[in-house]
Amino acid sequence: MTEEQINRHYYCSTPLFGFKQLTARLISEGYTVEGVPGFYQLKDGSWTMNQSVKNSGFFIPVISIDGLIQGMQIRLDQPYKGMKYIWFSSVNKPSGVTSGSPVHFIGNPHSAVVYLTEGALKGNIAHEYAKNSMLCVAGVNQYKHLLELLAQLKSMGMNQLI
Repeated sequence: MTEEQINRHYYCSTPLFGFKQLTARLISEGYTVEGVPGFYQLKDGSWTMNQSVKNSGFFIPVISIDGLIQGMQIRLDQPYKGMKYIWFSSVNKPSGVTSGSPVHFIGNPHSAVVYLTEGALKGNIAHEYAKNSMLCVAGVNQYKHLLELLAQLKSMGMNQLI
């Protein structure tokens, strides 16, 4: 992808250190991290990110049909136990939450034809070159939220899913 495409999709490298300081900076700038997947509270009441060097890679924002970031995957630099992608999540941490494997959408939500694929990165690349509207699930068995989104797209004009 070009630098412009990378920026358009908000891809960026995961931080390797300074997780607590980065989180504190977000909070000081007025952002809320409570209830945001990937952030959790430490025993002293401060907040940090559920991130480590072994999870280094780049963030892939998972975007809703409304254009909002609803979760983030990390494309790992070094696959771990056969996994290339993991969710930026804090579900098992104090005050942490899960992203819940949301479905990614890119394109025109009023399109008559929508393509379904696995992976937000793949869907974004396909959209960049073919300009198709794309629905992207994180994995073949992660389709929990797909039916509600298909119903919404159908009500907005979709009549063919490929």
